Amino acid sequence: MIEVQQSDNNILVYQLTLVTILQALAHLAFNKPSSAQTLSCLLFNARSLCNKLFEFHYILYNNAHMIIMITETWLTPELTNGLLDPNNVYDIYRCDRSSLGGGVCTLCHKSMRSYQIDIDIQYRDLELLNIHVFFNSVKLSLIRVYRPPDKSSSSVYEMKRLTYCLKQLNNGAVTTIMALYRVVQKTAQS
Repeated sequence: MIEVQQSDNNILVYQLTLVTILQALAHLAFNKPSSAQTLSCLLFNARSLCNKLFEFHYILYNNAHMIIMITETWLTPELTNGLLDPNNVYDIYRCDRSSLGGGVCTLCHKSMRSYQIDIDIQYRDLELLNIHVFFNSVKLSLIRVYRPPDKSSSSVYEMKRLTYCLKQLNNGAVTTIMALYRVVQKTAQS
């Protein structure tokens, strides 16, 4: 659920009430078989992976993360998945922005079954990925969203579109929405 509130100083504040990764992990903890693994996830804002590949490879290969979710990847088609993961350990799902900046990426360790769910064509301009992951007999729906800062009057409209899209993606799986929203907008001059 997304609530829009207006504060005393005419600034719109978007408050998100979402299922968190901790709730998904709690569900796994109560429904796991005796030989269950731990689901280790990492979420970060890269502000460009292109100039941080050495550090990114260190994260990939020296930590035990099963799922890595990244915002502001700044990736383009010229930077292939093979350059992101030279050892081919992860399935890589990307939503690159056609202009400079932005973009989201989710990497799922190949020891888990995962696949990307297509987004309805009317929402393709949103920086959003919906990945289904099967872990310890539980189907997780990981929705990765980045909403860049925007000073235009269309911000409320875009948030409503995002809300409708998220409602359509709700499919009965344990859903985790990992979002970075930078959408505080001044609505009147001081």
